[in-house]
Amino acid sequence: MRIWYEWRNSFWPIAVGVVLVVLCVHLRNLSLRSRDWPTVPGVITESSVSEYQSRGQPHKRWTITYRYGVAGRTYRGDVVSYARLFRSDEEAAAEVQRYPEGSAVAVHYDPKDPGMAALESGSGRSLGWIILAGLGLIAYGGWKGLR
Repeated sequence: MRIWYEWRNSFWPIAVGVVLVVLCVHLRNLSLRSRDWPTVPGVITESSVSEYQSRGQPHKRWTITYRYGVAGRTYRGDVVSYARLFRSDEEAAAEVQRYPEGSAVAVHYDPKDPGMAALESGSGRSLGWIILAGLGLIAYGGWKGLR
C-alpha cells in the first residue's frame, strides 16, 4: 500500500508528460512527412479572427479554412501547419493576413490520405520544446515516485 501512496502523487506529471510526448511526436512526424507531400491548387474559404469571452477574460479565435481537390474529389482543410501546436495572437493575426479569404493557395496533401493536408509543410522548433517539456514531466514524476 505504501508504494501506491508514493506513486499516486507522481501519476499526473507522468500522465501529462506521456500525452504531450505522444501527441507532439505524432505531429512532428506529420510535419516532417509533409515536406514530401505533393501540392494542389486550393482556395481559402474562410479567414477570420473573432473575439469571445471565457471566464470573464477576452480571447481570440482564429479560423483559416480552405478547399482543394484531389483526383476529382473536393476536400476541406483547416490545418495551416502541423509544426506549430500553439500560436500567439500576433502569429494568428499574421496568418489570417497572409491567407485572406478567396485567395489561391498551394495545399500540401498526403497522397495516402488526401483528406490530410496543410498549407505549410515542414517542421518547426515549437514541437521539440513541448516534447522536452513532456519528457521533463515524466522524469519529474518518476523522481517524485522514487523519493
